Amino acid sequence: MKIHCIDNTNYPETLTIGKVYRVVPDRKAEEIGWYHILDDTGEDSIYPARLFEVEIETTLWEVGGES
Repeated sequence: MKIHCIDNTNYPETLTIGKVYRVVPDRKAEEIGWYHILDDTGEDSIYPARLFEVEIETTLWEVGGES
C-alpha cells in the first residue's frame, strides 16, 4: 500500500507534505491506527494514520480489437 502525507505537524524533519510513502506491513502498528514507513531520514518508523491519505493505485487498460 502507498500513502501520501497530508500533515507533517510535529514531524517536519521526517515527513514531507505531498510525498508518497510505501507502508511496511506491521499488524501491531495498524492495530493502534499508525503506519510503519521508511521516512525522509531513511529510518524505519511509525506515524499516526491521520497524517496520511491512502493512494489509490489504478491501472489503465487499453481495449482494442478488430471489428
